Amino acid sequence: MTATFEVEPTAGLIDEPIGVRLRGLQPDIRVVVEAEAQAGVGRKWRSRAEFTCGPAGMIDLARDPAIAGSYEGTDPMGLFWSMAAPRNVRQRDFLGRTLNPVEVNLSAEVAGEIVASVSLRRMVVGP
Repeated sequence: MTATFEVEPTAGLIDEPIGVRLRGLQPDIRVVVEAEAQAGVGRKWRSRAEFTCGPAGMIDLARDPAIAGSYEGTDPMGLFWSMAAPRNVRQRDFLGRTLNPVEVNLSAEVAGEIVASVSLRRMVVGP
C-alpha cells in the first residue's frame, strides 16, 4: 500500500484552514491519523483521530467523520484544535512566548504500521 498525504497549503498562518487528504489506501480499513507539534519551549502537543476509509481509498478530513480520538465528527481542522497539552502545561499556552513557526507532523497508521507522513509549517505572524 502506497499512501500519501495531500496537504494544502503546507505552509501558512496558524489560523488559516488547511485541506488534508490521504490517498492510496485500501477501501474500508481503519486508519489512525496523528498530529504532533513542537510548540513553545520543548513541548510536544498531540492529537489523533480514527477514520474508516471510503470505497475510493481516500480520507478527506473535510468530508469524512472521525469515529474516535481527540475529536469526533467531521471537522477539517479537528486534528489541529484538539491537540492536547503535555502534563503541567495549560491548554492556552500552546505557543508559549514565541513567534517562531510551529512545525506540525502528520502521520497515518494502519494496523500499527505508519503508511504515510508529512510535515507542514504554521506561522504565527505573516512576513
